[in-house]
Amino acid sequence: AEPLSEQEQGTLSKLQTHKAGVKSDPSRFKATWTKDKQELLEKLETRSDVSQKLAGMREALAKGNEQLALKREADGMLRQGKQALTKKHVAYSRTIIPTMRETYLRSGFTRGEEAVKMLREPMTTIACTRVQAFWRGVQGRDRASKVKWQKDKGRLEASSLFHALDQDHGGTLSREELSDGLAVVGYSQEEIEQVLSNLDADGDGEITEQEFIDGFREALSDKKQASGP
Repeated sequence: AEPLSEQEQGTLSKLQTHKAGVKSDPSRFKATWTKDKQELLEKLETRSDVSQKLAGMREALAKGNEQLALKREADGMLRQGKQALTKKHVAYSRTIIPTMRETYLRSGFTRGEEAVKMLREPMTTIACTRVQAFWRGVQGRDRASKVKWQKDKGRLEASSLFHALDQDHGGTLSREELSDGLAVVGYSQEEIEQVLSNLDADGDGEITEQEFIDGFREALSDKKQASGP
């Protein structure tokens, strides 16, 4: 049914007012409340009701199509993230997670957190493998064994760990990458927080190698003082 025209809307309003008048004051309005007017009112009300329902259905359909398009977009991001992880490209998958989660949320589908988990679990596995291979590898032990002074061992230890965590080789670490990596190699939550509190000296959210080394050394020093001689 086509929506009522402006003129038909006016007619409908007048007829509805007339009908209400018949109920409230029959002696005044009933005589002019003819059968033709009653039939016209019923016809206009039916058309108005049907057109409103159709408009609601069209709106719901448009919204559904928009949500489906958003879900397909988020599904595409998920596929790309999985493909990147098959090539061990952890950094790319990490960067798309916030956008993917938000797109799933806007789509109205409740798959967002499940999709994030589907990326984070293999990301963690890859990170663990890389960090443990570097941290426990022959190269790291051999390099550390050649350093005479303890302070240099600490610097080398921090530098080695930094490069193991810097999976995209961008030269900086996010706080999330650092927290995950330290947990992998056995640091307690308290130790992790202690290291984090000494890093990111300029507050830009990215930790450079020098910031990492300086903060790592300070955290180890604090830990040693706290444990006593």
